[in-house]
Amino acid sequence: MKRTARRVISYRLRQPDPELQLALDFEPALAGQGELTIEERFRFFDRANPHVYEALREMALALAANGVRRISPKLLVEQLRARGTPTAHGVDPYQINNVFTSRYARRLAQEPALAGLIPMRKLVAE
Repeated sequence: MKRTARRVISYRLRQPDPELQLALDFEPALAGQGELTIEERFRFFDRANPHVYEALREMALALAANGVRRISPKLLVEQLRARGTPTAHGVDPYQINNVFTSRYARRLAQEPALAGLIPMRKLVAE
């Protein structure tokens, strides 16, 4: 709870209802496989959703063509979410997990037209 000069602001955290959550496109492939690493989960997601990388690549190449000298992978993912990410279940704006952003950044940085435009940090998992 936070007090200001004229009012009291109360913050409540709500847990999402698991029954309302859509299944990810790669969950059936993961059934019974135990705990997977981020990299393994990313590979399953990427194989099931190749259109996500293609959309991110097109957006990054358009920015590079317009003279942008530094491209934020997080911004690309957020813009893709704002458009609505097409999935097997229709359009779900929250389909892309935030932990996959760094993996997509590494793939994008391998594109010759994007070399040096995407900042890289060491992965925590390495």
